[in-house]
Amino acid sequence: MDSTAPFRIDHLAVFVEDLDEAVRDYNALGFNVVSGGSHPGGVTKNALIPFADGSYLELVAFTIPSILQDVARLEETGMVPWVVRKRSALDRRFIPRAGGGEGLADFALTVFSIGDVIQSAGRAGIDVDGPFPGERVRPDGTKLAWRMAMPRERELPFLIEDMTPAGEVVEHPNGALGMRRVVVATPDAEQSAQRYRALLGDPTAADSLAWQLEGVVLGLSSANASDDPVARARAKRIAKLDLTVRGISDAQVLDKSRAHGAVIELVGG
Repeated sequence: MDSTAPFRIDHLAVFVEDLDEAVRDYNALGFNVVSGGSHPGGVTKNALIPFADGSYLELVAFTIPSILQDVARLEETGMVPWVVRKRSALDRRFIPRAGGGEGLADFALTVFSIGDVIQSAGRAGIDVDGPFPGERVRPDGTKLAWRMAMPRERELPFLIEDMTPAGEVVEHPNGALGMRRVVVATPDAEQSAQRYRALLGDPTAADSLAWQLEGVVLGLSSANASDDPVARARAKRIAKLDLTVRGISDAQVLDKSRAHGAVIELVGG
C-alpha cells in the first residue's frame, strides 16, 4: 500500500441494545463515558469512551431498539443482502453487522488524506466506496465533521479523515490509557491477510497476520466455521480488544455481560 501517511486505529464500535444501560455498565467497569450525540437521519445515537492515545470506543445504539433483533431474524433467512442492496454504502456495511447482536462490531482507521488512500487502494485491487461526508452533533451543540470511505470487502476496516478535532480525552477510574491489540475474527485469516496486505502493506509485526499501527497491534484470527447464519454474522466481528492500563500487574478480562458482548482485556503497561 503506497500511502502518504500511516494508518492508525481511530475507534472500535460496540453495538448495544440500550444506550443508557450500556453507559451505566461501562461506567461500572471503570470507564468515564462521555455523551456522544445522534447521527444524521436519527437512526443511531452514541456515547464515547476516549483514550489518551487518540483512539476511542463508540457505544452505538439504534434509535429503534428492535433493529438488532430484526436484522438477526433476517440473517436466519438470508435476506439481509437483499434488504440492503439498494441502500447507501454506509447502510450496506453496518446493517448486516447488526445481525450479530451486541458486541464489538466494526472498527475504523484514521488516514491523513482519504482521497490518496482510496486511489492507492484501487491500484492494489481494493474497491472503496467514497469518500462520503459524515457528521454528528454533540449534546452541547458542537458539530463534528469527517470524511469516510467504505471498502467493499466488509472484512476490512472503514476509513476516516477528520475534518474537525475528534473530541476530548478523559481520565478513566480503571486506569485505561489506550488500545494495545485489536484481534479481528475472519472465516479464513490467511485469505483475509491478502486483502489486508493490499490495504495496509506487508505485516509490520513479527506475526505474518499482524500489523503495527502506531503502537497498536492489529491481528487476524480465523473464526470457527459454522452453517448457522447468525453465528457467521457474529464471527465477522472484532474478536478481542486489549487495553493498556496503568496500575495493574495481572491482566483482567472484563465481565462480558456488562461489556455488552465485547471481549475486552485490561493489560498492565
